[in-house]
Amino acid sequence: MGAPKNKFSRDGFEVGASKIGVIVLGEDNFGRTRESLRQTFVEIRKNPDVIPLDNAQFQDAADRGNYLENGLLQWVSDKLDKLCEGGNSVSMHKPTDGFRLPKYKICASLDGILEVHGDKIPFTDPQTGKVIWLEGKGVCEIKTQGYNDGPPSYENILQVQTQMLCSGFKWAIIGKLGPRLKFSMYVYQADPAIHEIIKEKISDFWNKVENDIPYITEEDTDKTYDDWSSNDRGITQMVADYQLADSEIKKWTDTKDQLKDAIRSIMVQENCNYVQIDNKRIASELITRKATVEKLVPAKPQTQYEKFTVKDINND
Repeated sequence: MGAPKNKFSRDGFEVGASKIGVIVLGEDNFGRTRESLRQTFVEIRKNPDVIPLDNAQFQDAADRGNYLENGLLQWVSDKLDKLCEGGNSVSMHKPTDGFRLPKYKICASLDGILEVHGDKIPFTDPQTGKVIWLEGKGVCEIKTQGYNDGPPSYENILQVQTQMLCSGFKWAIIGKLGPRLKFSMYVYQADPAIHEIIKEKISDFWNKVENDIPYITEEDTDKTYDDWSSNDRGITQMVADYQLADSEIKKWTDTKDQLKDAIRSIMVQENCNYVQIDNKRIASELITRKATVEKLVPAKPQTQYEKFTVKDINND
């Protein structure tokens, strides 16, 4: 059984709320640019049954979020339910379709919809300490970010602002599972000023998609490129070789990591940390860093990391 999916937008013909960040900011947290998104949309519209948008490079992150999503949605709902007094309550359900803004060709796929039944409830924003009163229905967005121990990024905020713009809901909560399995909740209110920016940027995006007009980045406008097409000074092949080498490095790095994991797995199953095969010694160790005492910086707890080496033995 594959990972469950919760996506209702049709790439190339609608923009999903998760892609608004790259359109507004120019680049997302993974380095993808709005120009690359525009080019992909243009290609999809030419070949809607052939060109896929999803990139396998990010599939593990997408699968992780999908598999954990239901449990984290319920966690958000339960934590809000504990804030209720006097007979009010909070429920959560998953939508079966996206919320659309046809004029701007936006489709927001919500992870969940929260609903406060009865009197409104107070929620204290962990970023500002401000108490925000929640009533009626609101957006729930789940993020699993093992790399980010702080609050959601502005790209994430743009996503929930788009979800509120499309759904008409006035508040949103991002439940974020971060490093060391720390779970935090952040609340946002609908912001008309941000909504206007979103509408302006998405209108410009669709104009560039439908008329195949490239984005001109600030980087492009700050630099002048000499045209060496008729006399390349001998670098054309070097550039091609450089790109090939870069591609091979990435490919072999992935292969190296896969082989390391496979070898380590076998050694773990055999409960053996050190192996010698002919003239090669293989060590799979768990290295412990000692705890530090508090000096000019806060004390650090003891941490561990894995070390893996393969060395040839010099018989000289």
